[in-house]
Amino acid sequence: MSISADGYVAGPSQSDEHPLGVGGEKLHGWHLGAAKDHPVNRQVVSEMLDGMGATIMELVRVLEAPGVAHLRYRVVR
Repeated sequence: MSISADGYVAGPSQSDEHPLGVGGEKLHGWHLGAAKDHPVNRQVVSEMLDGMGATIMELVRVLEAPGVAHLRYRVVR
């Protein structure tokens, strides 16, 4: 799973129809799409996952404007 620089693992407007948010697949394409077989990407994934234990995520409410809030997952550890 990828995490954006601001700590999100999904794009905006998450829903049952778009569980990764609108356009959220782009965040994960480097290791889930066709690019996953590139030698550099394989090395990065290997280095990230070797010895990795559990990743803990929490569901947070993000207030985007007065009266407009969305639920998003945030990686805690």
